[in-house]
Amino acid sequence: MASMKKIILYLEWGSILGLLACGLWVFLKLPLESSQGFPQKIMYLHVPTFLSTYLAFFVVFTFSIAYLWKRELVFDQIAKSSAEVGLVFCALLLATGAIWGRTTWGTYWVWDARLTTTLLLFLIFMGYFLLRMSVNDTCFSFGNHWLPGYPHYSQISSMVAHFTSAFNTV
Repeated sequence: MASMKKIILYLEWGSILGLLACGLWVFLKLPLESSQGFPQKIMYLHVPTFLSTYLAFFVVFTFSIAYLWKRELVFDQIAKSSAEVGLVFCALLLATGAIWGRTTWGTYWVWDARLTTTLLLFLIFMGYFLLRMSVNDTCFSFGNHWLPGYPHYSQISSMVAHFTSAFNTV
């Protein structure tokens, strides 16, 4: 058990040092983009945050289906944990997008379809956590399976958020 704690400690510090090294490399070594300049470098954080958000919410969707199908609590716990991670990344996604939007568009927020549906996705998962906090995990053992169905509506919202740019006519 002590060796596992050592491995986890090494992984934690390795991750922190790796992130710092990547950040220094992006901001100090990479050349500036010709039209946007320095503000474009936030895309090196914004795009992976976008991918992590959608991956985490897809895991919530998948493991919620698995929980509804198999009725094993471990699937619900994975979905809940992934929703927490996805919510943090979604908040970072909105924040980095607003920072980039300020320098590019001159305003922090434009009521674009993709931005608005991403905000809606964030609010839906905030509602998911409000529901999670209002119900005990023991309620699931008594046949209460309505809560794991909630992320399915959220997944529909995330797909709408992703594909709205194809229908954007502005």
